[in-house]
Order: sequence, then structure tokens, then C-alpha cells
Amino acid sequence: MEQGMALATDLNPNCYTESMQMVITLACLQMKMHPREALTASTFNAARAVGREDIGCLEPGYKADAFILDIPDILHLPYHFGVNPVKRVYKDGKLVFCR
Repeated sequence: MEQGMALATDLNPNCYTESMQMVITLACLQMKMHPREALTASTFNAARAVGREDIGCLEPGYKADAFILDIPDILHLPYHFGVNPVKRVYKDGKLVFCR
């Protein structure tokens, strides 16, 4: 399988960044990544970077952990940061959060 770029927060004392949304925004604005590339890098590719091939993809055979965002399409993900766009969260296929 082809290797891709992975994005993650850098939660350590010298760079206390907890916002994955901010990381995605920076990837799009500073690294010129398309929002779709940034989302793949922060889910599918990030899971593989830490040896978790069983997560990070919405396909049959993967764990059903997912979230639904309150945005019109993927292009809006990096451009409205600072607000929480999460509308629903599913863990193991079950709804655990709904706004």
C-alpha cells in the first residue's frame, strides 16, 4: 500500500496543540493541501502511521467510529475553524453524541 502524509496534534509541552481542526486548517493554508487530502491525512493515514490498520476508514470491515459535521461540504472544514462543527459522534456504530 502506498504511504501518505499523516497529520496529528503535537500535544507536548513545547507545542500544546489539541485542536485537530486547527491542524487541518494549517495543512490546507500553509501546506496547500486540499481539504480532502487533509482529512485523509488526519484519519486513514494517521491510523496507519501508528500501526492501526483496523481504523480510519468508512468501509466494510473497519470499526464504525465516525463523526458527522455541520458543514455544507468538505471544502468548509478548514475555513471555519474555532467553532465546533461536530453534529453527531458514533462509537462502535452507536450514537454517543448528538448536538
